[in-house]
Amino acid sequence: MALASLLLSLGAAEVGLRLYEAWRLASGGTLRDQLERSRRTSLDHAGAGGSFRLGGLVQPSYHGELVFELKPRLDGYFKGGTLRTNSWGFRGPELELEKRPGTRRIVGLGDSFMFGWGVNQDETYLVLLEEALNARGGPRFEVLNLAVPGYNTTMEVEAFATKGVAFEPDLVLIHFFLNDVGLPYFMQE
Repeated sequence: MALASLLLSLGAAEVGLRLYEAWRLASGGTLRDQLERSRRTSLDHAGAGGSFRLGGLVQPSYHGELVFELKPRLDGYFKGGTLRTNSWGFRGPELELEKRPGTRRIVGLGDSFMFGWGVNQDETYLVLLEEALNARGGPRFEVLNLAVPGYNTTMEVEAFATKGVAFEPDLVLIHFFLNDVGLPYFMQE
């Protein structure tokens, strides 16, 4: 009974996300067009070097429920760990929107835990996951880190709908933490 309930819930979530995505596409061009417009606009605000505080990592977002997002092309230190963001504003190496044939993509959605708060660039658990999967042989894996400190579940869903879907993921990992049901801690009273 529990398994049937889980499968039914996942199926309903899938249908809901597909309907939501269809509505979003109808209201502003293709998802890829919207993402590329946002990327070009964000590149004007990129920064590099030095040590960042949380406010220096983020910028206002043009995507509805996101409120804020990581700045693209950052390169420096955050909370003692190395930090680099790519031109898409994700923590990690540069990547193409189109995935190469034979490549499997995993998108990670979460807050500061998945982002890797204070962890070196090559020590986040999504980087370690990618390395472990690729060490096994077989298809090549790319693991995208769309996590942003302070995100809650609503913002994670919006990040997937406005950005993650365009990268054609084969699997989505969600890092849920108890504070995900509320406002980001720095937006609370």
